[in-house]
Amino acid sequence: MILRDEEQADARRGKLLLHCPTMVLRRQDGPAIEVVGGGTIAQHGYHEIQVTLYSHSGFDRDTLLGAVHGRPGQLIPSSCLFSLYAVDEFGREWGSNDLYLNPHFTWGDNRVVIRAFAREISSIGSEMSETQVLTLYSPVHLPIPRNQSTEVKAESADGGRNSLSFDLWQLNEPTFKLWYRNVDEGTQVRCATTEGPLPRGLDTRVDETSWFVFGRLTDWMILEEHADLKSRTTIRAVADHSLTYVNPPLPFWPEGNVEDYDRLYACVLRHVLVAPYERFHPLSTIWRVVLQSGNTTIVDRARALSVAVETVVHSYFREDEKEDGDAARDLAHFAAYLDAYIGSDQMMKRARGIPASLARPSTATALRNLVAKRIISDRQRRSWGAIRNVTAHRIESGVEDAALLNHCNNVCQALIMLIFAALGYEGQYVDHSIRGWPRLRFPRDPNVPDSSYEDLPDEAP
Repeated sequence: MILRDEEQADARRGKLLLHCPTMVLRRQDGPAIEVVGGGTIAQHGYHEIQVTLYSHSGFDRDTLLGAVHGRPGQLIPSSCLFSLYAVDEFGREWGSNDLYLNPHFTWGDNRVVIRAFAREISSIGSEMSETQVLTLYSPVHLPIPRNQSTEVKAESADGGRNSLSFDLWQLNEPTFKLWYRNVDEGTQVRCATTEGPLPRGLDTRVDETSWFVFGRLTDWMILEEHADLKSRTTIRAVADHSLTYVNPPLPFWPEGNVEDYDRLYACVLRHVLVAPYERFHPLSTIWRVVLQSGNTTIVDRARALSVAVETVVHSYFREDEKEDGDAARDLAHFAAYLDAYIGSDQMMKRARGIPASLARPSTATALRNLVAKRIISDRQRRSWGAIRNVTAHRIESGVEDAALLNHCNNVCQALIMLIFAALGYEGQYVDHSIRGWPRLRFPRDPNVPDSSYEDLPDEAP
């Protein structure tokens, strides 16, 4: 482990301070510029990592100023970005790339104070480890279920004693295991391989899975990797996600069933693991936008939900977008009727576009078919139509905020049902669009009448 225990605790609180006798800033592109000195690397809360360098080496002031100023109205070019190499007081080497220097330097006689903000800093060390291990920490406190205990050492006057704390959630995948645990104010996840290497990009995939299972964004602030006799620690500046959430699809622990949590987590993780995407899986990107819309206006949230449903339907339910056989025959008869009774060539060209547009695959058709398959309810389908017409065509809805909020709750629940079906999840869930937030099962029981899923009206009472 590169960080000491007290440094780990400071980093989790966003208060880590590293004193570095050696620091070097190098320009990443363009004519070489190098500034050498000493200074500090400090977390300022969870959202900012500041690098401060004090230099007494000689360099041209105009050259340095010219390197940090881009042209107004343009993206910052790579020639304005710097890389950092630093050695702290314990001899640990740290590095970071793509630093943009604060142009307001403090100048003196042959000396300068330079400040920059880093998105992340990393250090590589050597450590004996028989298995590949990845440890992640987020300042977001997730309401995790629990199925395992850990041993806790307690100091007392008559000596130390050990006790058990029921505070772990263990998940078993075919080639690795995961352990979730609430630490300090946040959440820690430990991943260890049981066979072969850990999957590439596992930190991102675990992040994406947590978004859906818990309905919260959880960017990792601290990452520790141990593999091939090497260890790597990365500390990141993360955004404030306190308002980016939706009600989670499963009952809160301890009321929820651990087996349902295990099943849903496995469905999401295995779905996103197989994709060769460098950043986020497309389904995770859709869900992230919905989560972020919780920090905007109700109209923007409605727009995000409307688009999310359309995207999921088009990606996973394309066959349901087509009209059934009876509707296709009716459209064919309609087209034949137009051919027989419209004589004007110009009008005929326009008229033939009507049955063609009606036959085109559509989300509205898919949702009607998915209602028939009992994946979503008809109330949820009607709510999607209500917010889609307003948000897609920028029509003044005249809908009261309370009614629009009801529509958003219905559509958000429909989106969760669609994702359940796409992932193949079967188990318990909470319907947050019905009064009392009842616990139901997915897929819907065919013996349960549709009226059980139609409790809330379309409009606010």
